[in-house]
Amino acid sequence: MKWGYTKMIGSRITGKSRIIIIILSVILAGAALFLSIIRADAAQEDYGFRLRGEAVKLRGEDAYDVTIYAYSAKDFSGYVRMSVINNSSDSISYDTKISLPAGTEKSFTLRIPTVGYFNEEFETPLAILDNQKKELYTENAQVFLNVPAEPVRVGVYSSIYDKMSYLSLDGDKLARLNGDVPVETVDLSKANLNEELPALNYIVIDSYDTNLLAASDIAKIERFVSDGGILIIGTGANEGLSIKGFSENFIDATISGRGINTQLLNLETADIIYGYSYYYSGFGIDGYYKRVDKGVLYLASVSLGDKGLTENLGAPRYIKDLYDMTYNASSFYYDKNSSSVDYDSMTRFFEYIEGLKNIKIVGLKWLVVGYVLLIGPVLYLILKKFNRREYFWAVIPALTVIAVIVVMIFARRYKLSERNVASVSLASLDGDKIERTYAAAFSTRKGNISFETADDILGVGSIYNYSGRYNGRKNTTYGVTAEGNTLSLSHEGQNAFDKGYFVMQSENDASGSIKVELNKNFSAGRYGTITNYTEYDIDYYLVYMGNNYSIVKGAKPGESSDISKDLIYFGTYYLSGDSSYIPKAFENNDKADSSAVAALLFGMEELEADSNAFVIGLTGRHDRISRGDINELSYGLYYQYIEYQEDKVFDD
Repeated sequence: MKWGYTKMIGSRITGKSRIIIIILSVILAGAALFLSIIRADAAQEDYGFRLRGEAVKLRGEDAYDVTIYAYSAKDFSGYVRMSVINNSSDSISYDTKISLPAGTEKSFTLRIPTVGYFNEEFETPLAILDNQKKELYTENAQVFLNVPAEPVRVGVYSSIYDKMSYLSLDGDKLARLNGDVPVETVDLSKANLNEELPALNYIVIDSYDTNLLAASDIAKIERFVSDGGILIIGTGANEGLSIKGFSENFIDATISGRGINTQLLNLETADIIYGYSYYYSGFGIDGYYKRVDKGVLYLASVSLGDKGLTENLGAPRYIKDLYDMTYNASSFYYDKNSSSVDYDSMTRFFEYIEGLKNIKIVGLKWLVVGYVLLIGPVLYLILKKFNRREYFWAVIPALTVIAVIVVMIFARRYKLSERNVASVSLASLDGDKIERTYAAAFSTRKGNISFETADDILGVGSIYNYSGRYNGRKNTTYGVTAEGNTLSLSHEGQNAFDKGYFVMQSENDASGSIKVELNKNFSAGRYGTITNYTEYDIDYYLVYMGNNYSIVKGAKPGESSDISKDLIYFGTYYLSGDSSYIPKAFENNDKADSSAVAALLFGMEELEADSNAFVIGLTGRHDRISRGDINELSYGLYYQYIEYQEDKVFDD
């Protein structure tokens, strides 16, 4: 009866009445929206929120430390959010739990790696959220836009360092690809070389006896040049004092006496007999230079500590010309510590590292074909033969259950749970303080995934997609939430298996070394030994030297691998446009796990930009970067730079 009454009343509503109802509904909705805005504005005004942020580029690292300051006039508990928005493709938000007593300002610092495509002009709004993460207040900010340019750093070995202040150009700047940058100098010593070396662009040695340096320090300086650094050595009145400690292979030059340079300030010059590979330069302070792998060695014919320079107002201009000349002759060293990992390299390698690319379902196909044949003609013929066709409908469900169990057992080999993370961590054995971890996270059931990280993570970023495409769509979203000591990461995908790519930093506690001894006159990595002096069980080694690389079976701590006997693969590295080129070489190689090999090659691509020679040891028992109920495949790559030996690169 009620239904009929309602129907009757509805039938009396005229068209005019409907219009009135619609208008009233719109008015009421508008009023509700207006009141909510008023309440939000009142809440903002009552709390008196203020937000600001400051970013600092870390020395020698692809990372920023961002300090956020938050103020509230009233007691408040909730979150502070900083977003990094790439309008063309993806974004990441950093939410930090905070409690603000009335009238106080608190600050906290975020470590943000910037691997891949990162633009300092990205939008970086700041916001305050309540405990349900509803936005209460926003502040437009350009946190990274006005960060001072990272300076060019010049390390100086000199007994008269205080008199050579002109090496910093007296406030003038150098033109580089990323704009005009200032120059900073640092007084080098035995005590601080390890700490300062990773952030240096130039080393200047003048009025200093290099015989006083330890052999290990000399080796580090020579490798610094080989990997792309610039070494400038002054001679002049000091003659060969500053070159004595170096090997003849590195500096193939001798000092035979002194003279006077009448063209430039009447400075005392050294008479230098140079090797065949040097080239004269009169640009700035004259001398001879040569390329050493990726870097440059410059032997100035004068002492940079000569009074004719240290007391001359034009000295900054002369040294600036020398900085520019050697920089243009090098492999642009200031990019040396910039990661070569980008969105494309992550997708290219991680599809193999995760194992998804390697899933072969041939056996599953045959299983399905066999099941169809069994429940069809085969079962019919068997039951017909024994005249038991009435069992047909009972046997089919039983066979189906058995088939499902077999498929489940077959699928377990792929270890695909609902939430999955694959990670590759690179840790230097040469004393670098930061361990870098790259990770891909995905869900097999839905597009979104979230998980907690291990406690030792210092900072998290995403691998920004520079081309505005991600799994066929734009605007992906990453999230980082910090609540006390708990750090959670999330990625909003669209479909199952949509991957989120993260980069993380943690403290490097790697110890030990990997010793590579190659026999002379043979190709890199084909003959010799690799000894594991670390505490880790190494599954595989990769030795890279001059674009040649070899993959070798690993060894336990204290044991050695014979390269010729344990060699798995030898080849030439080059970055191919075919994303499957490198891993395909191992698809049918039963000597190595293709997922581990892909992790090694990923590490090689990351390190190749820094050095012409290195060794990587891989372990599949590395510490997880995630915690909780989530499946993780984690590889640790422990690497060490080694001496580049050209006579061992090619076969005789």
